[in-house]
Amino acid sequence: MPDFIRYYDDLKTKTFGHQLYYFNELASTNTWVKDIPDDIASHGAVCLTDWQTNGRGQHSKKWDSENGKSLTFSVVLKPQYINRLQLLVQVMALVLTDELEHQFKTKTDIKWPNDILYKNQKIAGILAEGIFTGTKLERFVVGVGINIGEGDYIQSLGDVNCLEKITGTSCDSTRLLAGIITRFEEYYDRWTASDKELIKKINHRIIGFCNWNKVQVNGHFKDKLYKFLGLDVDGYPLFLTSTDEIKKVTHQHIRIFPQSDEH
Repeated sequence: MPDFIRYYDDLKTKTFGHQLYYFNELASTNTWVKDIPDDIASHGAVCLTDWQTNGRGQHSKKWDSENGKSLTFSVVLKPQYINRLQLLVQVMALVLTDELEHQFKTKTDIKWPNDILYKNQKIAGILAEGIFTGTKLERFVVGVGINIGEGDYIQSLGDVNCLEKITGTSCDSTRLLAGIITRFEEYYDRWTASDKELIKKINHRIIGFCNWNKVQVNGHFKDKLYKFLGLDVDGYPLFLTSTDEIKKVTHQHIRIFPQSDEH
């Protein structure tokens, strides 16, 4: 259970995180936030659980967690515009990389589109979902799962790591949550203002940026290498082809595999 008094002392926001729903155990924070009535799902509200028993990742993949071994939460957003929603996943990814570096002096990277890696090992993931009535966006939910402690799940996988193993110290998850929510409100305001410097920061954190990469779209590899030029203002990846054409890829299920800095 988090230290709620210290959480609110550490929280430095105007609205984000002030409304906090906490559960010792919950099937999925995203699902809970999606299902609650609109009048209690205010902009910036946070749902937090110590143990998510039926978490989901991208494309309905299961997100495994153990009781007390992860920081798992979802944030409710009610943006006025919906044309750049896909960029919000990378905004949260940048929040995580910057806050982890700030609190733990730990350099992490973004693996497109929604994973946070430490030396090629996953330590966090993001799942964003929109709730629409017709074409009207009712709410946008950004869910986060961060591996804090080393449980059986972490030990069984070679490509997954956790903060306490990386840093060699215990992790103050209450302070980390407050820091993430505080930074997310700041970056969300910059997203709302279409801050191009924010996109530049995101691009420099994404693995494969300015490199030639193998690109996989919907499970199929492209025949040639593509140079990843970063995200455009709407959050779509741009690639340079071997014939010097620039292509925008709007497929959601795309993976980037860096090859080298050379063509």
